[in-house]
Amino acid sequence: MPRGRPSYLPPQEDYTGTYMENPGTAYEIQTLRPTTRESAIRNIWADILHESFPRHEGYLVRQETEPIPGRSLRADCKVFHFEQNRNPHRMEFLGIECKQGHYETQGNSWDLAQEQLITYLIGFRGSPRVFGAICMGKNVRFYRFFPAQDDEPATLEEMDADFIRIDRQPQTVVRRLEYIKNRVS
Repeated sequence: MPRGRPSYLPPQEDYTGTYMENPGTAYEIQTLRPTTRESAIRNIWADILHESFPRHEGYLVRQETEPIPGRSLRADCKVFHFEQNRNPHRMEFLGIECKQGHYETQGNSWDLAQEQLITYLIGFRGSPRVFGAICMGKNVRFYRFFPAQDDEPATLEEMDADFIRIDRQPQTVVRRLEYIKNRVS
């Protein structure tokens, strides 16, 4: 029987110039399991986002902390761009919703996560273009957000035909984040 990668896995991309060059981030991603806590996945995404959206360029990456009773829900990770000019302001432009890997196999979990992400992105302010992503375990899917208009509800448009594996496709993840960065700066 021939050995090699299973057909459902994409080919392994080069790690050069990506978050996978960081041994700590690479280790945390490689050791993700379906039952890994959502907070661990959120921490991995904070590391990935800090690489693509550095502070010295005016970007802020914020993670959701423990929910506050009576406050609205928040995205697991948010990315802002702080524009320092006459009227300084923060542009919220990217929200990430993280879920444990075991949700991938549970019926309509991606649809439910999309509804949750839309709820978060509706509250984003300051940017004419807003993007989102859902990460379940090692799989991520990126979206362009369209706010409600007239009688049409807010929607998400998938940016890729298939899921992206953060462990096997780091170049693709970085390219997608660069695409988003170039659309909002």
